[in-house]
Amino acid sequence: MKIRHFSYLAAAASILSASVNAASLDGPLSSNATTAQMDVTASVDPVIQILHVEDLSFGQLDLTKSFLDEEDITATSTFCVYTNAPSFSLEITTARFVSSQFYMTGANNFEDLTYTVDVVKKVFDGSQFINEAVAEDVTPGEVLTTIAYSNAGYINNICDTPTETVDNIEIRAYLDEQEVRSVSADDYSDTLLITARTVAGSFGG
Repeated sequence: MKIRHFSYLAAAASILSASVNAASLDGPLSSNATTAQMDVTASVDPVIQILHVEDLSFGQLDLTKSFLDEEDITATSTFCVYTNAPSFSLEITTARFVSSQFYMTGANNFEDLTYTVDVVKKVFDGSQFINEAVAEDVTPGEVLTTIAYSNAGYINNICDTPTETVDNIEIRAYLDEQEVRSVSADDYSDTLLITARTVAGSFGG
């Protein structure tokens, strides 16, 4: 009995040792019981999505109004980035040819009206969402890397809270008041392209 007991322990030890180096292991030949081993694995691919995108508009600018008064004119737009990765990157560029700055072009006079872009993230601090700066004065094509993703404060993957929708990314665009006064009256426009990419290290197996 002692010899058989020793043989059983030796076989079990052999299985445990081999499991370190093998994903699967056949059970040894036995007169009463044998144990085989197989690993169970799955690889979940990263996904990412941008939701709730709306146009960014400075509106109708009336140069006679005092609200300009040497200050930047601001326009904001928010959207929701969802990913199952721990972080993501954002790239903001323009549909026009490569440029070192953002600018709108007049529909009739083809003059350029430059603007600047900041990116802000909404972060849940345990009781409310607060603003956290990601980057200021972004240049077209600049990649903003390793923006941490968190679902804290949300009840689903589309930025809904128990009471409202709070998008987690905000774009802030600024027009310089003097720049606005220097161009002709016209309708100015540009098209921004926003690309979000997962930043999550290695996936798959």
